[in-house]
Amino acid sequence: MSSNNPGLESLTHDRNYYFDTGNLHLLVCGFNQPYLIAATHNFIKVGKTHFRVHSHFFTRDSPLFKVLLAEPSAAGKPAKGSTHSTAFRIEGPTPVEFATFLWVFYNEYVLAAAAS
Repeated sequence: MSSNNPGLESLTHDRNYYFDTGNLHLLVCGFNQPYLIAATHNFIKVGKTHFRVHSHFFTRDSPLFKVLLAEPSAAGKPAKGSTHSTAFRIEGPTPVEFATFLWVFYNEYVLAAAAS
């Protein structure tokens, strides 16, 4: 993961998981299966999608994100993951695979239980 994201103007917002109320920006850069060239793994980029979700799920369920999101930002700079330009870059899953993962947090059964 990285928070250095040039070319943000060419992003696609995920149609299901880009919430105006979300406070965590994630840029998912999907790659297909690796292939071997000269003993190194290479990947072909298949997508770049911007997700804006609620950090609550990530800090609650991921020790890594709990640490990453607790790091203080430099004076006058936005915190990592808090804006389009500081979005965490996630490489590996495709945007569709990542959206499928997010369904665990945002499916109707979880949301109904939280509302009651």
